[in-house]
Amino acid sequence: MKRIFSYKNYIAAILMVVFILFSGMAWAELAIIVHPSNKATLTDAQIVNLFLIKEKKFPNGDKALVVTQEDNNSLFEEFATKVIKRNPRTVNIVWKKRVFTGKGKPVYVGVNADVITLVEKNKDAIGYVEGSYVGDSVRVVKKY
Repeated sequence: MKRIFSYKNYIAAILMVVFILFSGMAWAELAIIVHPSNKATLTDAQIVNLFLIKEKKFPNGDKALVVTQEDNNSLFEEFATKVIKRNPRTVNIVWKKRVFTGKGKPVYVGVNADVITLVEKNKDAIGYVEGSYVGDSVRVVKKY
């Protein structure tokens, strides 16, 4: 009697099942936040342009201060992929070009709490955090 599954096929089947199970897991909800006094409503394109520092002002004319988490943070990778729709490395290259040409630079902070602290104290700031960290001290512009 011939075996239907060889050892290699058995391992491949297990790996496929694991991949299917984990690929269905969603990343944490990501929230784009601003200071509560900032009443701007932003489209996806405006959010991308602000974070890539293509635009330096909110639609209402107020200047924008981009706050980002360190690039070795998994939330940064999620942000780059979900919001900017680019590879995290590409986002870093864009920011380095902006700094080099004097067109602006983001403010780097360590973790969600640091982003919230900076945004709640600076009316010009825009940042991103994991959705579960958002409280009344900041305003959510968009969730991803």
